Amino acid sequence: MKRRGLAVLLAAVLGASMLAGCGNSEDGSSGGKKKVRLMVWSPSEDQSKDSGEWLQTTCEKFADEHPEWDITFVYGVADEATAAG
Repeated sequence: MKRRGLAVLLAAVLGASMLAGCGNSEDGSSGGKKKVRLMVWSPSEDQSKDSGEWLQTTCEKFADEHPEWDITFVYGVADEATAAG
């Protein structure tokens, strides 16, 4: 009987913790914008000045189209062969 009570208690705590994450709070936002940190991976060629910094330009356009977010882009380098993984 103790195991069943413990299982019910753990299920209730788990359910309550899942619902607690659904709240709408303004923490982590600035001026009504939600702060987002986005990691973007691409080949180094897409990020080089020789190719016009294609990735950075595309990310800036994306941020301009979504003013509701305060996006901080972090760029990583991955070759095309391993990008799918």
